[in-house]
Amino acid sequence: MADIITFDEARQRVTEKMNLSELIARAVDLIGDRAEEESDDLLVADEQRLEIIFERTISGILLRRKLLDPGFFICSRYIAVLLKRVSSSVPESWYAVDYFTKGIREERPELIRQGADICFLFCSVFLERSSHRNMNFGSYSKMGAGLYYNFYLSTGRDIGCFMARKFDIMTEVTRQCFMSLK
Repeated sequence: MADIITFDEARQRVTEKMNLSELIARAVDLIGDRAEEESDDLLVADEQRLEIIFERTISGILLRRKLLDPGFFICSRYIAVLLKRVSSSVPESWYAVDYFTKGIREERPELIRQGADICFLFCSVFLERSSHRNMNFGSYSKMGAGLYYNFYLSTGRDIGCFMARKFDIMTEVTRQCFMSLK
């Protein structure tokens, strides 16, 4: 029979398993790894390099803002992969609700996570889209955090919990990442 623990105890157990020193060391390595891609000209990068650029930039922002919780660095890795994926393929639908309803109906939590990803993109990268379809930024923010948390509850995957809890801060950091790349 399983033990019943509080949410805070569960979160503490997950955080204890992560080595903050290793996460910060990875962030510092990425920042120190600035290669020849920085110039005044056009940046040309393959998908893997693009992922590294996103993770490096987001990690740098986290370090400068002293956001040193392991969850932030785990989110930065997830976001870098998400941004790389969006740069090379278009989502099947831009309606977050489509993913949610299909995920619930088919009992496929990955679809719920994809709906949360759409909300995250609207709140961080495609801000102008967050005011379409009788929705606003706040609605997408709440829906995205809720969908990530639903994904966490369905799968137990920590990234869902981290993205849900840090949704607003990570959208702001991702926006700042894009502004710094201009």
